[in-house]
Amino acid sequence: ERINAFYVADSHPHPDLDTELERVEGGYGRPPKQHFYELRSLVPGLRGLAILDSDGQARQNSNKGGLRTVYWQRYEAENYFVTPDLLRRYVTDHYGPGLFTAAADEILDALIRERIFDERQFRAWKRADAETAQVLWDTGTASLKLSDFAEEFFRRLGQRLDHPMLLRKSDLYLLIRNVDSASVPPEVGEKLNLLQTLLVALI
Repeated sequence: ERINAFYVADSHPHPDLDTELERVEGGYGRPPKQHFYELRSLVPGLRGLAILDSDGQARQNSNKGGLRTVYWQRYEAENYFVTPDLLRRYVTDHYGPGLFTAAADEILDALIRERIFDERQFRAWKRADAETAQVLWDTGTASLKLSDFAEEFFRRLGQRLDHPMLLRKSDLYLLIRNVDSASVPPEVGEKLNLLQTLLVALI
């Protein structure tokens, strides 16, 4: 009736005694492979799919013992939708056109210089047309953790404006509704097709 979802890390934003008890009792924290094979020992023939971050490493996909494991080619799922333009548009949608746009742009430029491009690359990226700029961004960030980049942007913006952070790392999925579907890389569709194939086979 529903997907058996198992968190490999604590999904609670504010850990407390109850979440610590959940961890101790095995509510999360096991590697996906270990969790799957424990279930498979109870449900022979069980099939599973793990879609994991590559963490900037060259990792090999596998398909063993009923568990198919695939990795994002970029660092993590956020690398497929976090861009400066998307972050800027989210701020504009929240605060309204023009309001705080300059602050957002200043913070983005500073962060990009610190974490993504050196000064020469930054200037080339700023001058490039939209398509070329996107290619440069994708190439320059493929092995970087863009969830940290986005969270730091919202942290600095909140500090600059003396406002609460608009989004934390666990909230970044909210950005997806503003993504142009035409810009979604084919790899995302390939991963979703794997999930669909598995679920259809289970029906």
